[in-house]
Amino acid sequence: MPTPDYAAYKAADPYFNLVRRALGDLVEGDHFFDIIAEDTIYEVLYDLGWPRVIRGRADLIKAFKGYVGIICNPQINWLSTQRMQAASLSSSMKYMGQSSQQG
Repeated sequence: MPTPDYAAYKAADPYFNLVRRALGDLVEGDHFFDIIAEDTIYEVLYDLGWPRVIRGRADLIKAFKGYVGIICNPQINWLSTQRMQAASLSSSMKYMGQSSQQG
């Protein structure tokens, strides 16, 4: 059987690789999706905009397809960068304000 092409999921590779390496030789398969059982139950502990429980390999693959579509969107990345810069600036200003008040 040919190996499926998971190129569309490349943005999630850091997570996939972390899980795959952690499981080591306890499972067979090269890619994260290769080690997921057809009847898997995947519980999401954080609010990612996903259902808290995803049932089945096919639905999990669909969920990750949507996820990588969002994180690969250049407009979303730009917005995240802007928000991070604004938060960093705000934190720096708060820190500078505290130090000047104390000194």
